[in-house]
Parts: sequence; C-alpha cells; structure tokens
Amino acid sequence: MKHKIFTTVISIFFTIALGAQTLQVEQRSMNNEESRQVDAWIAHLDQPVSYCMDTYSDFMKKTFSAKIDKRSKNVLSVNKTVFPEVSNLRIDQRAVFAQESAGTAVAFMFSPGYDIHFGKELYNAEFVKGEAFVKNYIRYHYQTFYNETIKDINSKIKSGI
Repeated sequence: MKHKIFTTVISIFFTIALGAQTLQVEQRSMNNEESRQVDAWIAHLDQPVSYCMDTYSDFMKKTFSAKIDKRSKNVLSVNKTVFPEVSNLRIDQRAVFAQESAGTAVAFMFSPGYDIHFGKELYNAEFVKGEAFVKNYIRYHYQTFYNETIKDINSKIKSGI
C-alpha cells in the first residue's frame, strides 16, 4: 500500500514537473571566449553548469560522434564538423555556459570561419536553423535528467528508503 501511494505521488510530481518544462530559447548577442559580440541561441536550463556541460558533451558525442574541446572554464566547442540540420559547411560550434539564478544559460554559437559567425546579418538562414539544433539539445538534456531521476527514485524504492 505504501509503495502504491509513493508511486502515485511520484507520478503526480513528474507529471507536474514535465508540464512545467518549456523549451525556452532566445536569440541575442553574447560575448564569445574572445569577448566579441556574436549572435547566439540561448537555452535556459534548470540544472547546474557542470551537469549541463556533461549533457552537452554526451549529446555531441552520441548524436554527431564529435570530439569536444574545452576552450576555457565555461566554453566547450566542437570544431570543423558538419551539422546537417544547420548547414552543409564544416563549422565550429561553441557552447558558452553561464550560471543563472534558476540554473544555467547555454549560448550556442555557430562559426564557419575564424571571424565569421552565423547571425542575423550573415548566414541568416543557417542561423535560424540553429534554433532547432538547440531545441534538440534541450530535449536530450531533459530526457537524460529525468531518466536519471527516475532511476534514482526506483533505486530508493527498491532499497526501502
């Protein structure tokens, strides 16, 4: 009986939590690691920076078999890679992670050259496609987070805690 009540409460919690999640993405200029203003897609996530960096790395490895480079403490990148849903060009994709009061902001920047970046003025069509790329990462991030949470709760239930 206790198990059924606990399971029901957890199910309600997850239903509410899943309904509360949104794919909140905004478009604005951000500083890259060289302090240059670059148009970016910003994802707002509820988890800490370190967790978001881990899911970004996993997403890139599993989805694109990409090698992740750590450019600085808060910048990860995938270099010289084709992301078919964004462009047929080989590009560098940077993710800049920043702590927010409610979690983490991740700025996604796409660059086909050293000082050339997808944005509203240059490569606009590709920049617009970047939004879908970011939303795919967000879906992956939250699927990973909730699967881990469910696994942890199931483990606690089985151990009697």
